[in-house]
Amino acid sequence: AGVRLIVGHTRSVLTAASIPGTESDGYLLLSPYSNGDLVVGRDDGFFSLLPPAEDQAAALAGHAVASGFSSAVCVFDPTNLAFSQGLSESFGAVFESAGGGILFSVSADSSDPVGIDAACGRIASAAPDCVLLTGNVVYTAVIAQRLRAKGYGGQLYGSDAAIEPSLAANGGQAVLGMVFAHIFDAENLGPEASGFAEAYERRFRAAPSISAYLGAEAVLVLAEAARRDRSPAGVKRALLAGDFKGLVGPVRFDAEGDAVRPYLLMELVESGFMVLR
Repeated sequence: AGVRLIVGHTRSVLTAASIPGTESDGYLLLSPYSNGDLVVGRDDGFFSLLPPAEDQAAALAGHAVASGFSSAVCVFDPTNLAFSQGLSESFGAVFESAGGGILFSVSADSSDPVGIDAACGRIASAAPDCVLLTGNVVYTAVIAQRLRAKGYGGQLYGSDAAIEPSLAANGGQAVLGMVFAHIFDAENLGPEASGFAEAYERRFRAAPSISAYLGAEAVLVLAEAARRDRSPAGVKRALLAGDFKGLVGPVRFDAEGDAVRPYLLMELVESGFMVLR
C-alpha cells in the first residue's frame, strides 16, 4: 500500500482547515511551521516540527516578566486566528499569572491602513511597557513602523512567523531590538546542516532562512520515518516512537504529534537574529 504524506502548510489557519479532509482520506500531514492552538494537542494525522505556540508565548512572557514589565498589549492578526489569537491569549495568561496586566488586546489587519493607524494610536496613548505582535514579516514590519511613528518607545515582541532575514529590510530601525522565541540556534545546528547550507547557497546564491531549514528538515524526517516503516499507519508509529536527526537539531514528538523542542529567546540586532544566552 502507498504511503500518503504531505509537507505543509505554512500557516496554522490553512492547516486547521485541511486536517479534517486529509485525515479522512488517509494522509499524514507534517508542517514545518504550523503550531497554533487549533492544530496541536490532538491525536490525529497532523505533526508539527515546532512546539506548540503556547510554549513560545510562555518564553516571551517570561522575558517580559524578567525584564520588570508590568503592562502589555497584544496585537493579533485576524487573517490567521488559528495561530495569532492563541499566541496572544497564552502570552496574556502567563504574563498575568506573574502579576503583569494586559491593558487590552486588539485585532489589526495589515491590509487595512486606517485600522492599523487607529490601533497603533490607541497603543501609543496607553503606553504599555511592551507589545506583542503576532503576524508574519510584513505584518510585523508595518505595525512596528506605525507604532514607532506614533511615538511608542516600549519593548516589542514578535512571533516566530516574522523571523526571516527580510524583517530588518522591511521594518528598518523600527524592528531592531525586537525579541522573539524560536527553536533555531545557528551555533548548535544538526550535523547535516552545514552540507545543506552549502548546497542551498550554491543553488540560490543566498544563505538559507530558518524556514528553508525547517522545510528541508520536514522532508528528511518524513523520509526517515517511511524508511523505518512503509505501511500507511507505520509512518505515524515511526514518528511517535523514535528520535530523528534534524537540520535544526534532534526531533522528537509527543503522543499528540507535537514537537518536543526547547524555545530560545533571540533579539533582532544589526547583524541579524542573536540568541540571548
